[in-house]
Amino acid sequence: MNKRVRTTDLAAALDLSNLGSPAAPRPAPPRPRTSVGDMLSERKSTLEAENAELKKRVQAWAGAKPVLELDPAAVVPSRFANRIDFEGIDFARFKEEVRAAGGNVQPIKVVPFPAQPGRYQIVYGHRRHRACAELGLKVRAIVDEGLDEQRQFVEMERENRERKSLSAYEQGVWYLRAMTPRNQLTEGSDLEGWGLFDGLRALADAIGQDPGNVSKACRIARLPAVVLDAFPRRTDIQFNWSTKLARAFERDAAGVIERARRIAAQRAAGRGMDAKQTFSELTFESSAQAEELKPSQVQISLPNGLGLATVITSKEGATSVLFSRELTAQQRDQLVEALAHAFR
Repeated sequence: MNKRVRTTDLAAALDLSNLGSPAAPRPAPPRPRTSVGDMLSERKSTLEAENAELKKRVQAWAGAKPVLELDPAAVVPSRFANRIDFEGIDFARFKEEVRAAGGNVQPIKVVPFPAQPGRYQIVYGHRRHRACAELGLKVRAIVDEGLDEQRQFVEMERENRERKSLSAYEQGVWYLRAMTPRNQLTEGSDLEGWGLFDGLRALADAIGQDPGNVSKACRIARLPAVVLDAFPRRTDIQFNWSTKLARAFERDAAGVIERARRIAAQRAAGRGMDAKQTFSELTFESSAQAEELKPSQVQISLPNGLGLATVITSKEGATSVLFSRELTAQQRDQLVEALAHAFR
């Protein structure tokens, strides 16, 4: 006889204690990549990653110009060249450094001659070019086709300032030529002007120099050749000598020229002075001149009688102006422009 088993009895008979919560469905095992489509998809992802990396590298070098090795004979000095001193122990040491390195480590910059393929003109790096030429080495150069003349001048000036600074005389001649109109002779020389800047202030602003320093260099370059040649080398003249040299010449031009000729004759006879001794001799002041240079003060008044400023001259000849009232920005600019124009 068959017995019926009730559901409640069956449930009681089962041990459900070992059962946990329902298990999550297992993910299907990865399908083997055997099809051509899967292989191409993986390759595409790899190429996209490589392409993105290459784009980053290209962007990092955007605007960079290639460095070429040129024959120094195919490279000529800039018409704005301002280096005149390729002699002496300093250049000899520099040339030895270039020789030991197998060439110029820092490239020079050149611009091509449009009508002469394969020919170039230096923007900056004349010392490096000269050293490589004398050593028979190729000169490493960056070729820049987009520089106009004014930009070439500015880049050369800043490059020189960051490396071996020019002498006061070299800078003065250079600045005067830049400010002298084309086809006109530069003041005090037979060198033609370049017509790059309208005046001292425009030049100083373009090259980022203090107008006072530009003026000092120009004052040295304006001295007569007989005075400049009294020094062992014109490049020996220092910036801080400019004011005293110019003042001595203004006060007693004949006396300064006479002393300069005497110094040159002594040097030719083998009894030459060094640069500092030459400066002292040229700027020698008699007792009468020294008396004239005693400290002084001059008052400047307006037409209504109110005081405007006091001009003070020290015993060294330095002059300063103290205003009795605050100047506006426009008045200061006008004063600077007037002073710069007075010493052009």
